[in-house]
Amino acid sequence: MKKQKWWIFALVGLVAIAIAVFVAEGYLKKRIKQELQIQTTYGDTLQISKVDLGILRGWMDINDLVIRWNIPPKDSSAESLTYLIRGKIGKVQLKGLSFAQYLFRNRIQINKLLIDSSALDLHLIKSAADGSKSTPDSMVATENELAITINGMEIAPSRIRYFVGEEAKPRFEVDAISLNIEEFHYPQVSDTSSYVNHFSWEAKGLRYSRAEQFSDLLIANSSGSSQDSSLTFSQLQFLPLYSKAEYSRHLKHKDSRVEINAGQGGLKGLDWFALLSGGHIRARSFTMDSCFIEVYEDSRLPVDETRYKSLYQEKLLHAGVDISVDTAKFRHSKLTFEMRPDDPQPQVGFLNFLDLDAVLSNITNDSAEIARDPLLRAQVNTVVNGESELKAYFTFDLSSRDYAYTYSGEMHGFDLPEFNTILMETSQMKIAAGRMQRLSYRVDADKRISTGEMRMDYSDLKIEWLEGHNKLAALAQKIVMREQNPKNDNYRVGQIYHERKPFRSFWNSYLKSLLSGLNSTAMPNLFLPDELDAKKEKI
Repeated sequence: MKKQKWWIFALVGLVAIAIAVFVAEGYLKKRIKQELQIQTTYGDTLQISKVDLGILRGWMDINDLVIRWNIPPKDSSAESLTYLIRGKIGKVQLKGLSFAQYLFRNRIQINKLLIDSSALDLHLIKSAADGSKSTPDSMVATENELAITINGMEIAPSRIRYFVGEEAKPRFEVDAISLNIEEFHYPQVSDTSSYVNHFSWEAKGLRYSRAEQFSDLLIANSSGSSQDSSLTFSQLQFLPLYSKAEYSRHLKHKDSRVEINAGQGGLKGLDWFALLSGGHIRARSFTMDSCFIEVYEDSRLPVDETRYKSLYQEKLLHAGVDISVDTAKFRHSKLTFEMRPDDPQPQVGFLNFLDLDAVLSNITNDSAEIARDPLLRAQVNTVVNGESELKAYFTFDLSSRDYAYTYSGEMHGFDLPEFNTILMETSQMKIAAGRMQRLSYRVDADKRISTGEMRMDYSDLKIEWLEGHNKLAALAQKIVMREQNPKNDNYRVGQIYHERKPFRSFWNSYLKSLLSGLNSTAMPNLFLPDELDAKKEKI
């Protein structure tokens, strides 16, 4: 009888525990759901439709999460923005959670938090926020506000998508991202602190779409860590949505189609706090290895003469985001320019830079950094068209109102007809024969004019004029053309002069400037404008 009563008491106890757990879970679900139904005085809201949890096994599911987050304009001319975040957060495992602190002090202290199987969609709705309300730059805890401290957080592989407006295709998407956070505080401890102490992350299958420019950025693998201030990536691709032939059909005027494939790279000495809090890119170094860049322009399309083409330092200075990188290195890379992919002469309009190594320093648009050192410098070593090594140097004055810059270079020992690939596209002539022993140049330029000198040591130069060139002038020029330099102990120093058209690119001005030096050296002054009159030296 006593034994039978013991079983009855045990059963009653189990039922009581089950009821207590059921009641406690119901209460916690209700309270947590209420806690997560947030609406601030700034118009921000957070809502969920359902919370499931298990007290005994320490898990929690949050379904149909919706966050409305308003961002005020930085100035009166900018538009206010609203973000909507929708999705599902899967199982949430909590360790070391003090229910007493949560119930009586409105504080959540967690030793370990694991979030698994999440899927979130972020939508940006333009001009949807109330511009009369303002959100503070940071949110510091008030006396009655729920405060959260998590000593360790791990977010297992999750999917994230980012949409803009009514676009059906996500602007940004990542198939799987894992995040580890050493310490998390909400709200911030102070105005100058971050929500997190140290964090690291890994992502796979990252895609960023630039619909207005017909291109996608793909990164197979990437990772980062705030502890060693690093960000790395591998198998980066910048892919246009259309092939070369299709790309031209979508354009009314000539424009560049850029395709990039890179093996690996990354940033070191990255200031993660500046990046996450203000969108500022500050790093000690950037590297990219085995990078293949292919640039294509259909030369048959007309040029839009109403569109201004910015120079490189001009683009940097007006990038819209603060950038400061001490050095950038491109190693074992390749760059090609192509203008006629389906031309029956496949070598026409083609320029190839192999084994390209480049080092850039002082890449910044920060006014304080520019005041300390206004010069962005670049050194490039490459092999042009598989024939000759080129050593080139560039200096860009970031403090110049006219975007002044200088460049110089040197090449040795190559056959001149190798450059017909680009010469036939940019001028009305082709080189039938000739050998270059040494070529060097130095140019001072800005957004309007390029001037400088070119020294060419060459022999056996023969030029053929293409159809469309004045035949009488071509015959006269052929007769008096200087076939070698030096000649009869006289050395001609070619003059470089080119007036840049504002709708032409940096590289167009670069090539046309060098071509003016070639003409100044090989042609008699009688056929040249005054600016290209060559200087003569006795040797």
